[in-house]
Amino acid sequence: MIAEYTAAYATIVGLLSAYATGRDVQKGLEIDEFIEWLIEHNHQKIVEEIQRNQATSIFVKAFLNREIPEIQLKLDSILALVQSLIERQSENSDAPVGMPLNHHYGKKMLTFLFEQFKSNRFSISNFDYALEETEYLLKGHLEKVNPYVLETMVRECLSSRISATEIVHKHWLNLIE
Repeated sequence: MIAEYTAAYATIVGLLSAYATGRDVQKGLEIDEFIEWLIEHNHQKIVEEIQRNQATSIFVKAFLNREIPEIQLKLDSILALVQSLIERQSENSDAPVGMPLNHHYGKKMLTFLFEQFKSNRFSISNFDYALEETEYLLKGHLEKVNPYVLETMVRECLSSRISATEIVHKHWLNLIE
């Protein structure tokens, strides 16, 4: 059931992103236009899901009205948690044996956040904001982190060409000790 919901959710998010690309997002986009676009592109099942499920409809309206930064962070969090749960249920999980779920989740979320910083081309001049966002993200997911290692990770994310995954992997054990 989780896998089906995740697939439907990922499809809707992907279609919303495709639809929003190239449109005037400053004025906001209307759900009716999005529905028409879906129908034109043969996505009738998605139209039915949006019309049937009020929560999905509200999400689509919020997404189209560009309440994106906060929503996107929450969506990334939800996707990371679902992915962690699915991996834990799988016999082929790449999660280290004995690693608490919150650590696995925190590691994925930190990677997502660093990828956002890099895709938004944050620089070292955004350090204070990036550090604050990173601390906020990790709060509640990890009981204790080394603040000096966290600062190093954020600084490296903003000032190097190393991938987000490499940064997190390189510093993870020192961060959570």
